[in-house]
Order: sequence, then C-alpha cells, then structure tokens
Amino acid sequence: MATTSLSIEKYKSLIRKLFPSGWAWRFNFGSDFEALVEGLAQEPCRIEERGFKFLDEMDPNTAFEMLDDWERLLGIPDECTPADRELTLSERRNRVLQKLTTGGGQNEDFYILIAQQLGYDIGVIDIEQFKDFRVGEARVGDKLSNSTLPGGGTGPAGWAFTWQINAPASLVRQFRVGQSTVGERLTLAENDELECVIEKFKPAHTTVLFSFT
Repeated sequence: MATTSLSIEKYKSLIRKLFPSGWAWRFNFGSDFEALVEGLAQEPCRIEERGFKFLDEMDPNTAFEMLDDWERLLGIPDECTPADRELTLSERRNRVLQKLTTGGGQNEDFYILIAQQLGYDIGVIDIEQFKDFRVGEARVGDKLSNSTLPGGGTGPAGWAFTWQINAPASLVRQFRVGQSTVGERLTLAENDELECVIEKFKPAHTTVLFSFT
C-alpha cells in the first residue's frame, strides 16, 4: 500500500524528536540521517493506514479484502446464489447485507425490504394480496374469487393464502465506479435471486407468485 506524504511527514517529525539534540542529529535534506528517519517512518505509517483500511472491511458496504470472510460467516454461497456465473462485487455485498439485516416479518413492507436489499428500486415493487369470497365480508354481486391472475382473468376459490409480487421483468444492475471492479459487465439483468430469497422467507402455509412485467 502506498503511504501518503502527509502521514510520512507526521511520523518523520515524531521520530526526529526521539533523537538527541546537537549538530550530529541535524536534519538536512538528502542526508543519510534523513534517509534513516524516512525509513523508520514507513512502517508505523503503513500500520496506521492498514488500521484505517480495516474500518472499511468492518462494513459490508465497503468490504473488499475481507468479503470472503463475511461470506463464510453467513454461509454464502447458498442455494440462492447463481451457479451459472460469477457474482460481481456489488452483488456479493448486497447478498451479505441481505443476510445480515433480514430479520423476520410477514407483511408487505418486509418483502419489499428484501427486494430493496437485493438491489431493486422499491418504487417498482408491488405486492398483491388475494382473498376468497367470505360470508359476512363479501357482498352480493362480488366474485367468488377476486384473484386476478397474471395476464388477466380470475383465479379459482381457495386462494386466501396466495399472494403475488409484481416486479420488473429483470433486475438491471449497472456498473458503478467505486463499487464495481475491472472485468465486470457494464449491465446485468436477472431476477432468479429474488424468487429464491422470497421463497425462503415466505410463510410456509402460503403460495407466492411472481409477475415480471
């Protein structure tokens, strides 16, 4: 790691103060003593900078060198990790964050949050609840099932425990300077990961449908 000139000068100044005073210890530009002090300043400067770098590795949003350790801790790759290609740096970070921050829930906000953690814009995600005709709740003239199926039409009765996520046909991830790395594709589109993760977190007694438009 390249050390900054400002940090080097700070440690050179500190090291010079540790030497005795006098003519023999004068700090002249280009002298052997200057070269000695600069050499001694390199290592503490490197340690300090590595310490600040470690702070970045503690946050999955900025982790790079320790991203493998985050994934090993969280059991990634798992069944929802695409097997047909190598994940980008931003995708790996998103998945680590999703596993770290997803607690539990069974409402719309919870599943929209999961989609957001995987990189979806929450403004384009919609969750539709289905329900059957129920005496005391429905009125004369209501359909026996108001479950609207993808492509139009209504579904059969018995859909009280069925719900649907409406999302774009594919999640498009753009190359981002500072987050993406050399060799990554400029654009990536897919949605398999969303389906897999939602299936893992849905209530066991429910059926979830996906409508990608």
